[in-house]
Amino acid sequence: NITLTETMTIEKAITLDLGTKKVTGADGVIVFNVKAATTIKNGIVIGNKSSTSSGLIDIYADINLDGVTIETTKIRALAFKESVSGTPSTATLTNCNVTGGFKGYGGSVWEIKSGVYKASSTSITDQLNGTASVSGGTFHYEIDETDCAPGYVVKNNGDGTWTVEYAPAAFVDTDKDGVY
Repeated sequence: NITLTETMTIEKAITLDLGTKKVTGADGVIVFNVKAATTIKNGIVIGNKSSTSSGLIDIYADINLDGVTIETTKIRALAFKESVSGTPSTATLTNCNVTGGFKGYGGSVWEIKSGVYKASSTSITDQLNGTASVSGGTFHYEIDETDCAPGYVVKNNGDGTWTVEYAPAAFVDTDKDGVY
């Protein structure tokens, strides 16, 4: 476990396994500037980044977050920035627990596969400001089905949460006289 008083900038492709440890950003500190393809997994990133243009993790390149809890009580947990490569970047989130907002720039891609997401927005589109491809997860705000990956739908759980689930389309097979 560590508290950072300065931002850690990642400038070459790495996998950062936090080993279930916690990285805390001192008040107002961006924890990670991700400027190269990066995987961060198995840990906690926490802090109170309050700038309206930054997050606890600022994303300039492709990032894979797997099994990471990200928490902030201020503006943003994750923020896309202008890509270092000049082409839009992708953030893939699997088994994450994120408390705090998302922000992207046009062209950024958010692939959300599973996890729990809490923010104050009423729409993931408002949060992400980029392209979303949601194929799983529980959200504490309503998700527009246009943000779902093909074949996935939003289910209102009736308790103030929404879940994205796979819902294969039925098709008619005229040769076998049935709907499948």
